[in-house]
Amino acid sequence: MALVVVVGCVLQGWRPAIIPIVAIPVVAGWYFAAMAALGYGINNLTLFGLVLAVGIVVDDALSWSKMSSGISRAA
Repeated sequence: MALVVVVGCVLQGWRPAIIPIVAIPVVAGWYFAAMAALGYGINNLTLFGLVLAVGIVVDDALSWSKMSSGISRAA
């Protein structure tokens, strides 16, 4: 729930936030399912990988939102 609020506030609207709001739980579900199927445990390294992937998804959504509104990426 907090992720939805934060992503919605950062992207300043619900329309550009739809992709990360849907993608992050789906990816996390597959991530934990694959880890369970392969017999891996949750440790600091796997949690760091998940946090990094979530950050990349949110950063791409933010970059796409800025580019579609006409703001340059360097701004």
